[in-house]
This record gives sequence, structure tokens and C-alpha cells, in this order.
Amino acid sequence: MSASILLIGGCTDGAEVGALRSIEEVTFQRTSSGLNISSRLECSGVVIGGFNGTDCLKTMELFRLNNDQIALKRLDDIPFRLKNSVAAAVDNDSILLFGGWDEARTMRTVFRLKFNKEKWSYNIYMESLLPYEVEAHCCVYHKGYIYIIGGYDGVSVVNTIIRYSVDERTCEQWGPENDEDK
Repeated sequence: MSASILLIGGCTDGAEVGALRSIEEVTFQRTSSGLNISSRLECSGVVIGGFNGTDCLKTMELFRLNNDQIALKRLDDIPFRLKNSVAAAVDNDSILLFGGWDEARTMRTVFRLKFNKEKWSYNIYMESLLPYEVEAHCCVYHKGYIYIIGGYDGVSVVNTIIRYSVDERTCEQWGPENDEDK
């Protein structure tokens, strides 16, 4: 059993923007003498866009964590401002970005960021469109699909789920008005 907590940024009256509050991976192991708890820190991630209290951001930073060492690398900016988007890593060199807000509108785009081998540079291109605009949503990757859940469409709260096929680059919309049985 393993658990991770990673808190980057926040929105406490703008005071926590860009803050790296807590990084911890806790592993629980059962042994004949009980439960051993150990902590380790070895991972990497990307922070894309965000909000600085005034403007949406175009920045992108890669961080690598190894025990008590943190390495940050500022990458080239993305070509548009973005906040309230979600991302999912789909393989060792690609991340998909779904929706968000670009200071003008709620977006329905799916962008792919494809990184070079060293992960210090990337190409970005629009891969698909979602069935509706969405921001402030969440997503989970499972068995070749990304499930985009809830959010806000620029007018009201969304109560549907989009199932996005990573291989086919297509969407299905699930929700009360589409199919009660799913």
C-alpha cells in the first residue's frame, strides 16, 4: 500500500501561488512484527500554466524529486495562457491537456505535449476536441481511457463524464441526459 501527497500552489488569497507546500510519499509494509512505515521521494512532474492572482500563466516547469533534492527546470512557455485545465500522463513522453480557461473563454481542446528523451523540451499540438467546453474538472487515466469528470462549462456546473480514448482520440459523453445505465 502506498500513498502520495503533493501540494503545489493554491489559492489562499493569492498567498500560496507557486508554493511547494508538501511532498511526501509514504509506504506501508506489513511484516511479521507489525506495520513498517517508510518514506521516500523519487518522482517528477510538470506544472503548466496557472494563475498568479492577476493573469493566467503560460509558464511550464519540470520538477524532479529525489529524496531531499528538488531540481526545477523552466521550459519554454506554452503558446497560450491557461488555468483550470487538467492533465494526464499517457506514456513516458506525452501529457494530454484537457480544457481549461485562457482568459477569454472556457476551452474544449485536447492538447498533446510530447517531450524529448531528456524531458527538457517538448512539442505541443492540438489532438482533438471535447464535446463541450470545460474547466475546473478532474480526470483519471485507466486502461487506455481518460475519464474527465465534472467541472464548469462557462455557464454552469457540469454533471457529466467524458470518456476519451487515448488511441482513437475520440470522446463519449456519459451523463444523466445521455445514458442512465453507464
